[in-house]
Amino acid sequence: MIRRRHFIRLASALLLLALAGCAPRRIEVPLYRYDNDTVVRLSAEAHARDIGGLALWVQPTGSMRPTIQDYDWVVVALPDKAPYAGVQEGQVLLYNAEWTAPGTPRVLHRAAQKDRDGWIMSGDNNAHYESKWRVNAANYLGRAVAIYRTRAL
Repeated sequence: MIRRRHFIRLASALLLLALAGCAPRRIEVPLYRYDNDTVVRLSAEAHARDIGGLALWVQPTGSMRPTIQDYDWVVVALPDKAPYAGVQEGQVLLYNAEWTAPGTPRVLHRAAQKDRDGWIMSGDNNAHYESKWRVNAANYLGRAVAIYRTRAL
């Protein structure tokens, strides 16, 4: 019964994505570049503090390239400032993913399509959508509002 339900959800999600043109809309996150790693970190932390959010250092996975690069700092507005109900297709969200191992970092990916179970997510550099799991109010942690990056010298 569970497998059939997952198959139906997967087939429905794939159909929705096919009808939507298969590529999620992108709402760009403002990018700030500085010459120095310390200035990048401090700027991101100050921005996060100003909005009551989080400043997160990005692990080197490459899943969100070119939008988010390895070792960028991303400022995230928490649900009290960026509620789940206001999420739009194309926004970059922070969430606890069911598919990650316990104790692993949270995930930043783009909201691709919404269905009755929540948001289907995708990394900008991923070939496939995360069609089996959804981001919903229970695992949603916030929305990316700024990216801080060190300029290539």
